[in-house]
Amino acid sequence: MLGNIGTTFLGLTVGCARCHDHKFDPVPARDYYRMLSAFTTTVRTEMDINLDPEGYELKKKLYDLEHTPLATALKKYEKEQLPIALAAWEKSRGPDSRVRRAVVVGAKSAARTRRPEWAEPLLDLLEPALKDENEYVRKNLGPFTIGDQFLRSYPDATLARLRKWMEDPDENVRWNVAMAFAAASGARLAQRAPDILDFLAKDERPSVRNAVRAARRRVRTLAA
Repeated sequence: MLGNIGTTFLGLTVGCARCHDHKFDPVPARDYYRMLSAFTTTVRTEMDINLDPEGYELKKKLYDLEHTPLATALKKYEKEQLPIALAAWEKSRGPDSRVRRAVVVGAKSAARTRRPEWAEPLLDLLEPALKDENEYVRKNLGPFTIGDQFLRSYPDATLARLRKWMEDPDENVRWNVAMAFAAASGARLAQRAPDILDFLAKDERPSVRNAVRAARRRVRTLAA
């Protein structure tokens, strides 16, 4: 909504300022969220107008007839085969960093649907990648997938999982947890979970300490 208003009435692509100060136009992230606050009480409504009720009912029955077997097969796969596949992937870490990154990015895309029943399975899917040492995977996990999308789509479930993950002594896991709050969406939720960054700040390893500093800088920027 704000992006459309910026393009239409200001002639600016203000969407870039959601994550950082605009690189070309004088639009800081601070001003972006000030403008966005004007729409926080806006109620979005989608209304379907059914011009052919009988035709719709017929097509709906045909759709359900074709869709039900697929949905049943998916649930069966998620229950019987997916846990085995995840365990195998966790053990092998994938044959290639590009494949592992694709899993992470795919989970982010799935999280955009905000389907509540997908929250825990998708977080389970990400968990093995937290220990991945490949920089290509890490940059797409903590700040990009968890911070920018999961904390937006599934805030409660993701915060609960971050509290669990922060207890893991692995350096990469803690880096990912801290960097989740370095993204704009994550930083906005940091006030709901100050204990996470406070806990991680006690870790003296440089990568974790720097990640905590980056997250706190982003939080201060959005709060200013």
